[in-house]
Amino acid sequence: MQVDYLIVGHGLAGACLAFELRSRGQKVAVIDLPAENHSSRVAAGLYNPVTGRKMVKTWNADKLFPALESFYQRVEKEFETKILYQLPIYRPFFSIEEQNEWMGKMADEKFTSIIEKVSAKSEFGDSINDPFGGIWLKSCGYLDIPTLLDTSKSRLQKEGCYFEEEFDEDKLVLSERGNYKDIDFGKIIFANGLSAHNSKYFNWLPFHHLKGEILDLETSLPDAEVVYNRGVFIFNNAQNEIRCGSTYEWREVNLEPTEMGKSEILEKLSNLFRNSVEVKRQRVGIRPSTKDRRPLVGIHPEQKLLGIFNGLGTKGVSIAPYFVVQFCEHLLGGRNLDNEVDINRYFSIYWNDKEVGLDAE
Repeated sequence: MQVDYLIVGHGLAGACLAFELRSRGQKVAVIDLPAENHSSRVAAGLYNPVTGRKMVKTWNADKLFPALESFYQRVEKEFETKILYQLPIYRPFFSIEEQNEWMGKMADEKFTSIIEKVSAKSEFGDSINDPFGGIWLKSCGYLDIPTLLDTSKSRLQKEGCYFEEEFDEDKLVLSERGNYKDIDFGKIIFANGLSAHNSKYFNWLPFHHLKGEILDLETSLPDAEVVYNRGVFIFNNAQNEIRCGSTYEWREVNLEPTEMGKSEILEKLSNLFRNSVEVKRQRVGIRPSTKDRRPLVGIHPEQKLLGIFNGLGTKGVSIAPYFVVQFCEHLLGGRNLDNEVDINRYFSIYWNDKEVGLDAE
């Protein structure tokens, strides 16, 4: 088989990259071991232009969020399936001072694209802890990532270009073109999450993986068409699962659910949500992140057939669309990558490690 691009990994990053390259007329093959895509299938898929206790706009929100909806809507049209759910997010205020601050921001044009309205009084009676009211955010919702992955996989399988197997880097041959087993390719892109850290080609990059735990709950929400978010999120998804989370653990990164993680989520939930809850299931995923919390995008400093699209971290749903388009335009037309995501920001690590290796010899 001869293809333009071989993609290793079919989580959110790999599926988005495969879609965009194919939409630009490129022939693509994908190698994937589904068990390795745990974080994409566990993730709640939320996207939200405001983050943190102080409720500031997320990094690059003005660029990322317009690209997000148009990209996933293109995917929906091509795949003929629903994956993007645009829902308001309601974030209660912690104080009257915070309420006043956001009342003032309503008139600031920097925030008009993300604020639907500000409530000065409780919106949900006894269900939600919001004595000072809260802010209603727009340009937010969630992506049904499992449906995206399943539909993408089915399309690729029908064309004979999806290979469900473990990727063996030792079988990779690089010359003018690349070869992997029976696949001849122009470039190979590593979109395989955690596994890229073990690659001899990309192990110099400063990955910083994060463990996250999420709960499926049995409870009743005051409005099933709203995402409630303050300290934790809770919402009802397309599969009628009430998801709540999440934790952020970087010290003990494994796939074991913990009582500490469950207790942390439930304690934070008690500050937001007053209805009784029952835990039905606890899920764990490891997010491929980086030390500077920016994606890893670009071409290897020496091996020009090798690229990477990885490290999307906790905000992969909002980050992937903008940068997958930018990366494809870089690959096909030479567009410059944003300095904050281009892996050339770490080339000094690669060359220093190589120099140390040569000195050791």
